[in-house]
Amino acid sequence: MKKTVLCIFLLCFGFFTYSQTSKSENKEGVPSSNAFAPADNFKKSNYAKVKSKSKKRLTHAYYRASLDNKIVEFEKRMEANKKKYRKEQKLKQKPQYSDASYFGHKRPPKKRSVSKRKFCKECGIVH
Repeated sequence: MKKTVLCIFLLCFGFFTYSQTSKSENKEGVPSSNAFAPADNFKKSNYAKVKSKSKKRLTHAYYRASLDNKIVEFEKRMEANKKKYRKEQKLKQKPQYSDASYFGHKRPPKKRSVSKRKFCKECGIVH
């Protein structure tokens, strides 16, 4: 019984003493968090401004040059694609691709009699 009363007393006493301490310690001996912050009137030197602007110009010029190169490469690819598509269109005009009787074969399949017809592996049709 005495032990429980003593434990309760210590817990309450410890809680009350902890609640009395302030969380922000702005006493004269302890510096605040703003003590190390730069002053409001702090300005960069002119050298730093000039250096940052020139660096910005250089990076902008670099990106601009790389963008121009990419545009030229894109135009070359488009020309190559045009050439490829023209070639494909020319091939598609051949009867192998345009005539339905070819069924995807290079030459039209033979017309066999009903008893001699075979299954074609190429197109999946019996002819």
